[in-house]
Amino acid sequence: MVETCRTFEERAAERAKEIEERNATIDKIGRERHKEITEAQQKYRSTCREHDTRIVDMTKLHGIEMEALRREVLASKLEADRLRAKLAHAEMKIAPSQAEKIVERTIRESNEPRSKSSSSRIVTLLFSVLLIASVS
Repeated sequence: MVETCRTFEERAAERAKEIEERNATIDKIGRERHKEITEAQQKYRSTCREHDTRIVDMTKLHGIEMEALRREVLASKLEADRLRAKLAHAEMKIAPSQAEKIVERTIRESNEPRSKSSSSRIVTLLFSVLLIASVS
């Protein structure tokens, strides 16, 4: 019976050792997984910051490019108005009796869909045509 007790004690000691080894292995795996998750979270945060920075930079660049395009469009429209006024002036020199019709046609032709500033441009165009016509 003493031998049987010793055998049970030896088995119990072996089982306890196995359990401790398994617990150590589980703890080690848990720490490794925790480390992997922490690294993945850090990488995610870093990537998010990088993307946010890129978006901010792209938004700034887009704003600058849009402003440059807006200015180009405005300059083109002003140049078109200037050329219409110059053409109207030349036509009025040729046919002074048709000046009113020429001014009306010039304004009508320049009345394509525009932004809110178009009415002030039309007034400027009208005054330009009248001023040029009166000077000559």
